[in-house]
Amino acid sequence: CGNHDDQYGGFGKAPKFPPSMALNFLRALRPQAAPDLAKRIDTVSHTTLRAMAHGGLFDQFGGGFARYSVDAHWLIPHFEKMLYDNALLIDAYTRGWLDTQDPLYAAVVEETIGWLERDMSAPGGCFYAALDADSEGEEGRYYVWTPEEVDSVLGPALAREVRAAYNITTEGNFEHGTSNPALVEADFAVRAKLADARRLLREHREAERVPPGKDTKISTAWNAMLIRALADAGFYFNRPEWTQRARQAADFLWDYLVRETEDGLQLKSVYYEGSGAMVDAFLHDYALVAEACLAVASKVDWIEPGSSALYQARAQACLDQALADFRDPHQIGYYFTAEGAATPVARRKEWFDNATPSGNSVMLHALGGLHALTGESRYADELAATLPAYADYARKVAAGVAHALEAAAVHQAGITVIKVGANAALPALREALAAKPWRRIFIQQSADCAPTHYQVCQGTQCHAPTEDLDSALALF
Repeated sequence: CGNHDDQYGGFGKAPKFPPSMALNFLRALRPQAAPDLAKRIDTVSHTTLRAMAHGGLFDQFGGGFARYSVDAHWLIPHFEKMLYDNALLIDAYTRGWLDTQDPLYAAVVEETIGWLERDMSAPGGCFYAALDADSEGEEGRYYVWTPEEVDSVLGPALAREVRAAYNITTEGNFEHGTSNPALVEADFAVRAKLADARRLLREHREAERVPPGKDTKISTAWNAMLIRALADAGFYFNRPEWTQRARQAADFLWDYLVRETEDGLQLKSVYYEGSGAMVDAFLHDYALVAEACLAVASKVDWIEPGSSALYQARAQACLDQALADFRDPHQIGYYFTAEGAATPVARRKEWFDNATPSGNSVMLHALGGLHALTGESRYADELAATLPAYADYARKVAAGVAHALEAAAVHQAGITVIKVGANAALPALREALAAKPWRRIFIQQSADCAPTHYQVCQGTQCHAPTEDLDSALALF
């Protein structure tokens, strides 16, 4: 928090990258923090989330985030759009919305998912990897505007409102007198009022401009990150189609990038249409697919009761294979490459997050989730053995290991499994859980529960089933 830019949001100086993992760690830590730190976390989290949403890092007319901002104000991005950034940011804004019910955060989530569906959907259910920064040989050309272009699409009166709200000026803020739209007016009502105008500008852009090039590979890890974000966003925003979309993508990964043999499970890292799956998967691929399947398992019974067991079994198979192939038998942690894989010199371990979470940090999340679901002590033992590796990093370079620190905070708070009967009031449960956004929650329909009952389990302890939702939620 001490490195936060309290004026413009984000951490440090330009260039600024969206700090999704750091924000998620802070939100997970907040309920356990002292009052002054909790207040500081609120300031840091929401200053940054609002600044990114208002700035040019976010595609104001089309949805989705660019890779990073070249300035401290989040105004001018490097215009490349990456699947992994948007997966992490959907997750961060969903959590921010749970905390505040800020309609801006909800709009960011909805518009980012809308962009993914329009521009990044691949046949079969997964998503493509990236959009280039350039089109027609110029970076940002697809996204920037002159006042005259806005006038020609909207007419003078409406165009004046849009230009004022989104800082589209004659001088411009980008190259050749063009402007990258950024929301100057902080009042969300202005943004909502201009929704139709933004749609018209997006449709004009799609119809009249040459779009950026698209990287059409399907990345196992990046899709897995998006699956987790979609599963949770669908549940909390009451958008079952998003959770179903997460399930569809998870099924594609399993059907096309996983091969189950007598010797175990084999996962591939990328898939190309026409070529199929290729490149043996790395630690982060296995760990993220396990996490993706856990995310679907945690919410899918909401849309199809009884279907979570399949995804839990897939998560367990994937994590068990990772433990078998990547664990260091002599020291703490997991290698980047599998045992027997061709490596340049020696097998190495990755502890630090980069643009995406490190494999070791994701393993902590997956181990915690599977221990909560299965009660198997071996997962808790692995988690307890690995966490100390991050102690020194946490003191010296906390931002570099934020995803692991989030896992530690979640572990400290406790992961909760809520078993529900066939006729339990899931809409009421969903609304009630919004008051506990820091909790990692698994919801599963259970034959052990009477039709209208709920049962709360934490670790290996399950409380008595109850028909009263408030009583159930008071247990954690």
